[in-house]
Amino acid sequence: MFSEPPIHELYFPRGAAVFKQPGSKENITVPFTSFHFTPTTTPDPVVLSSSLVNKTGLVDINRFTLQHNKHKNVFSLGSCAFPLNTTAGTALRQSAVAAYNVLNYLSGKPGSQPRYYDGWNAAPIMTNLST
Repeated sequence: MFSEPPIHELYFPRGAAVFKQPGSKENITVPFTSFHFTPTTTPDPVVLSSSLVNKTGLVDINRFTLQHNKHKNVFSLGSCAFPLNTTAGTALRQSAVAAYNVLNYLSGKPGSQPRYYDGWNAAPIMTNLST
């Protein structure tokens, strides 16, 4: 569904990730010093079978206002609309933008200034190996 090649192997002692090349027998090895892995997420099958998704299988929204590009009464956030932003911190930031913009939409005031999601994301960072 998404264009990222799947991880084939991880070598933590030497810091290397091996990715399968789609349609090829060759793999790509990428060095790393820090690695944060989140599983692939997809929208619920009900959403996937609706007119809400785009060709990538994600809810088709304006990534800044979180409002659907065709169905203006639909707003979306989280992993069904953003494949890489899957943390609670991100959802919290997106929910504040979506809530404001939904209320703005429901008020019926055309031309009201929407709030914008700035792409902010949060991910845990290891600061001590003994914890």
